[in-house]
Amino acid sequence: MDAAHASITRRKLLAWAAASAPAAAALAGASTAWAGPAGDAVLLNYPGWMGPSEIKGFSKRFPGAKVTQSTEVPDSGSYIQFVKSRPGAFDFVLADKVSVEQAKAAGVFQATDFSKVPNIAKIAAKYRKDFPFAVPNDTGKVVIGYRGDLVGGRVSSWADFWRLCPKLDGKVTVLDIDSDTIGAALKYLGKSVDKATPDDYEKAKDALVKIKPHLQAVTSKDLGKKLASGQIAMCICFDYDIALAQSKSKKVRWALPAEGTTGYIEGFMPIKGTGKLDVIHACLNFHLEPKNYADFVNFTGSSWLMPAAERFIKPTLRDNPVLAPSAAVLKRVEFAGLRSEAGQAAFVKAWEEFKAA
Repeated sequence: MDAAHASITRRKLLAWAAASAPAAAALAGASTAWAGPAGDAVLLNYPGWMGPSEIKGFSKRFPGAKVTQSTEVPDSGSYIQFVKSRPGAFDFVLADKVSVEQAKAAGVFQATDFSKVPNIAKIAAKYRKDFPFAVPNDTGKVVIGYRGDLVGGRVSSWADFWRLCPKLDGKVTVLDIDSDTIGAALKYLGKSVDKATPDDYEKAKDALVKIKPHLQAVTSKDLGKKLASGQIAMCICFDYDIALAQSKSKKVRWALPAEGTTGYIEGFMPIKGTGKLDVIHACLNFHLEPKNYADFVNFTGSSWLMPAAERFIKPTLRDNPVLAPSAAVLKRVEFAGLRSEAGQAAFVKAWEEFKAA
């Protein structure tokens, strides 16, 4: 976590504020042991989903503590079960609302002690209410990204996306994330992502299989760069991909489809049984300092949840409407809930069969 904005004097004061020896003993020359957060906490995180210098900055602020990031994520359908199957491997994770509910059901959810993360107060109240389980970090939505010059006009719906795939053969990608790509297909079919039935998942899979021969790839990597350079003409992507792409090319456009789309809100959740809660709480509080949080936004292009960070966010991101949509736009964004056992089985089957097709 990037502490480059903090002065050395302030950093030293914060690092040693919790020293246990009395001031008189320190003045007398007695040695003082580190009494702040200590240990190495492992964070299971999305690749690149943190400010580029945050981890290093956190360790400088708290010399006895360290955070190690892991991006060892399996097929997304088994994310929480993967965490459960490796007890002790991870101390906290990036999790959306569905993952939190799955963690509770799997017995690996650990409540956050918000009294030890006072900077949580800087997160807008709406998002604290929407994501009360842990420390909310970011929100976003799935959109259609495209190059108007390569597509030959405007794209405004999932129907347009499916119609254009054969014309743009080899120049289209979809996300390698099951919930978001299946969610796009469900919306194309006029279905709800929150109330989808096993039959709906089967039909969504069939719709995706029809366009798969025309796809360049099923990938979530470097979509903004590929749009900006013209390597792809159209894609299913996230709003932050668009924000980063438009900072490189004015030819990049985006559409929130007329049929609606899917969205997410996520944050950092401790894992039950971790012995590193002090490190986790200190890390998250550090992350929520406005300058540090803004560095995360500037690096990832994510939609932000902290008004106090806005003055530190790059104008190209802060003023981009894709990251700050109107209330009318947000009404067309649907958030999925926890699936039934039968629904989850059908969902996983649909994704596996699409990937194998």
